[in-house]
Amino acid sequence: MADVQRRGRLLSSPSPRGGPLGLSLVRILPLPVPVDREKTCPLLLRVFTKVGGHHNENEFVVRGKEPNDEVQIYTLIDATLRELTDLVKEVAPESRQICLS
Repeated sequence: MADVQRRGRLLSSPSPRGGPLGLSLVRILPLPVPVDREKTCPLLLRVFTKVGGHHNENEFVVRGKEPNDEVQIYTLIDATLRELTDLVKEVAPESRQICLS
């Protein structure tokens, strides 16, 4: 277990009371592996933006008849959510508006 903890990072701290039999449950995440951007093929991420609501899952049943508000992003597996969000905001300016309702 100590081997895994040294190689990973702790997601949550152990419970002060512990779990069954006094053991604390700890989830370990592996450290991210650096991506060689010269050798790694990008992936296609299809994002469907809709201002003021959500798409219905029935809109995605038939392949090729998805909603028209699609943004296609070619990215690498190590992209952060912030990077992806910024890309969507650049090409879909209507997604910049904040809806607090």
